[in-house]
Amino acid sequence: LNLEQQQSLSYAPSRLDAIRGIFDLPRLKTLLADLELQSADPSLWDDPAQAQKILQRAARLREMINPFE
Repeated sequence: LNLEQQQSLSYAPSRLDAIRGIFDLPRLKTLLADLELQSADPSLWDDPAQAQKILQRAARLREMINPFE
């Protein structure tokens, strides 16, 4: 292996951990469930900016999860 290939391989474990974190479907589902509970709270719209963030985050998580279900 040349130096570039060796360096690339040395970064592989940390890259794989990052990818696992992004595609950890059970964790994403748990996060979505939590956001859905928050969005069901009647006081959600007391803070419209925070409500919008919660709903947008939930929508992004659904987009990530749905192709795998």
